Amino acid sequence: MANNSAREWAVDNAYFDSTPDYWLNSNRETRDQHIVRNKQIENTVSAHLTQVLSCRLREGYTIKSVNYTPNDNQIEVRLLLPYRHNVNIEYNLTSTLPSKSPPADGEESAPECQYEVIVEGNYNFIHDVTCAIKKPIKSAYRSATINQFWTTIKSLTESDKHEIHLHNFTRNAWSRNIPESIKNGVPLFFMPPNSSDAVISSKNIVHSQFAQYWKWMLGVN
Repeated sequence: MANNSAREWAVDNAYFDSTPDYWLNSNRETRDQHIVRNKQIENTVSAHLTQVLSCRLREGYTIKSVNYTPNDNQIEVRLLLPYRHNVNIEYNLTSTLPSKSPPADGEESAPECQYEVIVEGNYNFIHDVTCAIKKPIKSAYRSATINQFWTTIKSLTESDKHEIHLHNFTRNAWSRNIPESIKNGVPLFFMPPNSSDAVISSKNIVHSQFAQYWKWMLGVN
């Protein structure tokens, strides 16, 4: 739908089963299931909208709707990940679009996106994964399901950390300018005997900054 007078627009993904016809034609068992929504995370990430969006799409999320508010120059993108039967992970991303004109002081402000993660599903599943009073779960299947769910939620935060780190490559010159000592053959790291942890070979501050950035890359699986 679109509002031409205010130039505000929204686009919904027609392939989601949320139309009245779906509910009229669905069976009684589907209609009678009580779906609960529970917010898990609300946070910000220091990255551009396109970077976060591309990361989520690669992880399997699908765009559910897009809303643009011209007065605030804000765009909201709602994404959905079908996690399992009757359980979805919704990722709502909000960001201010960058101005087309360059800033007056010549310095671009750091990008920032607000996001929230909402889980929607049947009551039993939501209760299992969010109940504060934990009772012993005898079912190995239920325990595995809960652990897998929290691993999925945690992976979102980990992905954002990786994304911010990679984004620093373009923002900070010290992460991409190779120190002269490295160009002259000095190794960036060395491996101590009986250790699997790489150690920075020089204490020079320029060398150290460059090495710290790339040392993190060594641990990326």
